[in-house]
Amino acid sequence: MESVDGDSETINTIEGNWLNQVVRRHYASDNWCILGYARPRYDAGAGSVAPSSEAEGANHPNGCGDVASDLDEVALSVIRGDWGNGQERVDRLTDSGYDVRVVQELVNEKLAS
Repeated sequence: MESVDGDSETINTIEGNWLNQVVRRHYASDNWCILGYARPRYDAGAGSVAPSSEAEGANHPNGCGDVASDLDEVALSVIRGDWGNGQERVDRLTDSGYDVRVVQELVNEKLAS
């Protein structure tokens, strides 16, 4: 996370290795992609992360799995035609909480390879 705009409740991130590029993205604080927040417990003396089985706040109660593998499955199902075509597909993906542009980029990447 790069920053949070408290007025608009927007979370600004710099994400690496996203479709083979580094991108700056902006999310609403209630976006489905936000699974939670974590703040490592640092060892005050050494400046290193204190040993712990989990960082504070790292677990999210909704049981979400790996977002990347979920998007991969969605992209494959789009290619199969499971989401319909045209505006129907856009509406169904959007209603299910997916960013249509991200899914389409992943579909295009899969079809190009």
